[in-house]
Amino acid sequence: MARREDKAHQWIKSERLGRVTLYLSERSSKWQMYWTEDENGCLKDVATKKRRRQFFKSTGETDLSLARLVAAEKNKELLKREHFPELQQPRRGPTLLEPLIDDFESYLKDLGRGYDHRKNMSGRLTCLADWMAPKGLRLVGDVTPDLLREFTEHLRGKRKLAASTVNHYVDAVHNFFGYVIFKRRLLSGLNPAACGRQAQLERLPNPSLPAPTIQPAQVNAIIAKAKEQGDRQIVELVVFICEGGFRFQELQFLQVGDIDLEQRCITVDVKRPDLNKVRPELQRRCMTAEGLWVPKTRASRRPVHITDRLASVIKLMHLV
Repeated sequence: MARREDKAHQWIKSERLGRVTLYLSERSSKWQMYWTEDENGCLKDVATKKRRRQFFKSTGETDLSLARLVAAEKNKELLKREHFPELQQPRRGPTLLEPLIDDFESYLKDLGRGYDHRKNMSGRLTCLADWMAPKGLRLVGDVTPDLLREFTEHLRGKRKLAASTVNHYVDAVHNFFGYVIFKRRLLSGLNPAACGRQAQLERLPNPSLPAPTIQPAQVNAIIAKAKEQGDRQIVELVVFICEGGFRFQELQFLQVGDIDLEQRCITVDVKRPDLNKVRPELQRRCMTAEGLWVPKTRASRRPVHITDRLASVIKLMHLV
């Protein structure tokens, strides 16, 4: 256990991850973290007047990206301990929708989401609950794909909302039921707001088509075919994308400066790219009005570990 730091100026750097704080002090070259619990090891509310005790622990990592991973795992443990004590024994019986919306907003706050984001999500979900109330539907289990289809028709018809705005409402319901099903485990089955090809295939009585996911065997087949044709550029590009697990937007806005071979890490972070070098369709789809590209990951930052295979491809592509 690390020594307790009583003064903030003793910290060289600090970063907050949910209920865990990472800090670098003058006493140690390794990143350390702390969180707050009571004497019994339970998280306590800020409003309580009881005595609190702070726990300090070294992550054992000098690299910030690795320390973030350690702190993120600890934060998951603390969130589960506070919000989901019933995970081992799922709650049985009907559950009202409106109280869960408040719990979901509190969960988003603990994840570090902004005030505007939380209020937007809560407002869209409350709109769904208010629309369901006159129909006598107040339970979480009453929400079905057919009911959501009627809800979207109501938004487009009576409320005259644009299709893009209706998509925001559906996304809010999708995220909410991800919390209900996977975090709280109050329901079993599929997310009623899931959309896309795979969601439709799972709802078929006899699904026959495979999942839209590329398999390692398919990747190796593409690489083997490209090698037969002597196209090394395709081989290197496919290995770079699949080995790093990059998403579409991340690959489009990846920069050479994000690659750090010494730390064996590629940092996907917020960027302000040159608009003259960004295609107009990408500006509309992937960038904010302020000219920023923000990755859709936790804390708008994602470290990608560089494996030996990925490092060799990076050198062959002369990226560094």
